[in-house]
Amino acid sequence: MVGLLNLPGEILSEIVRCLCHHCYPGERCDKPGVARYVPDHASIRSISKTCKVLQAVSQPIAYHSVCVGQDKCVLLIRLLAQRPDLARSVRQMNLNGVHGDEPEVSRGKCKTVLTPDDIIFLGRLMEELPINTDGKPDRISPRWHMEMVGKPSKVPRVPAPLGHVDNRPIYVLAALTLSLIPNVESFAYAQYDQRPFISCGSGSLGGLTELLWVNTSWGDGPELRDVMAAAPKLKHLYGDGGFSVHSNLNCSQLKTLELECAGLDGEGLRDFVQKIDGLESFSYRFNSTVPGPGFAKPRHVYEALISARDTLTTLNLSFTSSKRQMCILPPHLHIQTLQDLSALERVHLSDAVIFWGRGDEHTGTRGPYRLTQALPPSIREFSLDLPIASQSGFRRSAELYDEPYPHLFHLAESIPEQFPNLTVVRIQKVIDTMAERLEIAFSQRGVAITVQKKSDRTTSCCLDFWHIRP
Repeated sequence: MVGLLNLPGEILSEIVRCLCHHCYPGERCDKPGVARYVPDHASIRSISKTCKVLQAVSQPIAYHSVCVGQDKCVLLIRLLAQRPDLARSVRQMNLNGVHGDEPEVSRGKCKTVLTPDDIIFLGRLMEELPINTDGKPDRISPRWHMEMVGKPSKVPRVPAPLGHVDNRPIYVLAALTLSLIPNVESFAYAQYDQRPFISCGSGSLGGLTELLWVNTSWGDGPELRDVMAAAPKLKHLYGDGGFSVHSNLNCSQLKTLELECAGLDGEGLRDFVQKIDGLESFSYRFNSTVPGPGFAKPRHVYEALISARDTLTTLNLSFTSSKRQMCILPPHLHIQTLQDLSALERVHLSDAVIFWGRGDEHTGTRGPYRLTQALPPSIREFSLDLPIASQSGFRRSAELYDEPYPHLFHLAESIPEQFPNLTVVRIQKVIDTMAERLEIAFSQRGVAITVQKKSDRTTSCCLDFWHIRP
């Protein structure tokens, strides 16, 4: 912490904003959720003893911020360039956030400013670092910002890159940040069509093992070929938004893959997963409100996972929709069984992933118990989200589908004969009348069960997609 306290006051205050959004420097701060403000060095010294984020600076540094604008990225770059000792100790970097104030971004504007001094500084830094210009140094150069505004005499403002797919001058800042922290192990960033890894030299991120990106503008997203070339030891990949998969992609070393709205159809997802030799954890959230074949359906996901049948231990599949009727897929698109995944131990499914079975309305007979047919005997933990059951005004049609509860009770009755290793069960969004019955049914079988009632929450949000970690 001593190193930071020796920085000039104006730089120190901005860096503290990036380090911890609760410790907001300024004379007064009335922003909701901000616990305290730190107007001077003395205040920063005092809160550094209680703030866990600031304490981490004297150990492996973790920069965390919910709103890192491009100007703060430049400040971070300056700090890392001037203090290589700090840069070498950075293990985690979190640049998730938006560029500029949200109201300005939503109107296609951005308050982020690069001064002429910033442009000179960044230009010199790019000459020293192994930045790949992809054969277009003029487009990569920070001088491009001056050309965009047309009049170099004015203070240049960076236009919001909404809808601008090839905005190389924006993502070069993230590439510079990455190039300055050679020992980084975990990197997270939100992008507006930023693809910083295309500017990182091959093998330049040799220590990076975990990457999380949020593609906020639904652009092309990162090119995974560039990611894997820059980070050959990457093990855990978490992505929210589209990305590009090259036919020559080498990603055999991946162990964890979590994707949301990845824009891959069934064939694309299958080809991607088949390139991974020892996949251990897989999570996939698909959104049925997006028209067209852009998202793999449950059956397609299962077909893609067949290649990892001997190594996959954790599976998380969520099917979300703002319209109830769009959650009802035809049976041939649902997962019929997971029993071929012989190593599977932890499973989280949403209600709409499994086809519960079609009853015979004439004879009154119920369809087969799909849940016990679907789960493999090796399972140890099972969680189920019932998003439809939690939405008031919606009710399953008994003429088309069985309720999920008979299948859950049958699962309890199948322990331990069919599922000897099942010890943990979590069920979300259960109607109140069924909650106690489910708790009794599983508890009698020695299973630790957690039931969330429908009345426990006023919203119908799904279980956090990122709840599974290796």
